[in-house]
Amino acid sequence: MFTRHQLVLLALVSTWFSAYALEPAHDGQSAETIQQPEVTEKFKSYDEVFKKLFITKRKQHLSAVKNLRNLDSYERKYDMISIIIKNVIEIIEAKKNSLEEIKDGLKENRTLSYVPDELRDGLSSVLENTAFFGDIVLQVPDITHRILKKNSHWKNQMQWSLNFANETRFLLDEATGGMLDLAFQELNITQRLPNYVNPYSSENQGDSGDKTSERKKKERKKRKTGPQMVRVDL
Repeated sequence: MFTRHQLVLLALVSTWFSAYALEPAHDGQSAETIQQPEVTEKFKSYDEVFKKLFITKRKQHLSAVKNLRNLDSYERKYDMISIIIKNVIEIIEAKKNSLEEIKDGLKENRTLSYVPDELRDGLSSVLENTAFFGDIVLQVPDITHRILKKNSHWKNQMQWSLNFANETRFLLDEATGGMLDLAFQELNITQRLPNYVNPYSSENQGDSGDKTSERKKKERKKRKTGPQMVRVDL
């Protein structure tokens, strides 16, 4: 039996996830719909359609993560992120084998038109959910690291998905590509650059009067300038 708190949490997750993560990649349109003349006249290729809709979805992701950060308790954030990641993993596992089969051809052809109609929605869903996860791990890092530490299988699946998104980043917008680079560093999949700083990490949110915090701030000022994560508040 679920407690009242759990039922409310599950309902909230269901609403958020359907709005921000599970919504079909083409806003409910099938691959056949996208091929209709009025759409192809407006956009030159499948890739342009995908990128336009993907950017819209990314704005929704950032809004959702902002709401997630603003939840009033650590427990609710932890439970929410656990459920979201679990749902993302289920999507990835359902599509992984099919996407592996087309990955090399997709990378070689560098166009969504190469992908069979029946796989396009799956591809979009995996890329969108991977990006959504990347936002979460960057903006709520402490909780996400804790969850992944307890679920090594989840971490392995997300690493595959992040690598897949990175290998097909020609389908993504520049901002999402930059986010992937940061997510790789945050998860230590790639070595962190000397100037990498995550402002959402607890170690970078210490009291301004704390000596350790002040020391870290001074050290960061001495580092060379370059790409680093910047707080995003919509």
